[in-house]
Amino acid sequence: ERLLASIRQGTRSTRELLVIDLRTGTRALMNKVGGGGFTEYEGCRLVFGGVENVHSVRDAWRAMGAAVAAVVDGEVGAWLKDVADSRWYDYLGALLRCSLMAVREVYEHRSSVLMHCSDGWDRTSQSVSLAALCLDASHRTRVGFLRLVQRDF
Repeated sequence: ERLLASIRQGTRSTRELLVIDLRTGTRALMNKVGGGGFTEYEGCRLVFGGVENVHSVRDAWRAMGAAVAAVVDGEVGAWLKDVADSRWYDYLGALLRCSLMAVREVYEHRSSVLMHCSDGWDRTSQSVSLAALCLDASHRTRVGFLRLVQRDF
């Protein structure tokens, strides 16, 4: 709690600290029942990002790959249904929404953001890195991008 208070005070903002929990709200509640939980502290605004666990994302990636592999030139087939059913774009959209939320908070409100999930796997690094790419032009150079990848992955 003291760390979060220090982060809030460091920005000299009157806004609540935006805490983006990248998990779905349902998953976070399930973790709480199992002894885990989520960050709910005074002076913080908690938002769930809606990104499923690594197994769901992996399954979506495989389903998207299968949809691409099933394309036959000149035939419409089931492409649109297969892509929608894969949910791959849902996960990409959730990651982009979380990154955009962080970018807006930092850029427009000059406030800090705390992004996390229960286990710190790829979804955290992906969202934070996307936000960093948007906020800091140095990350959009070859050297800067390499440093970003080394830091977050």
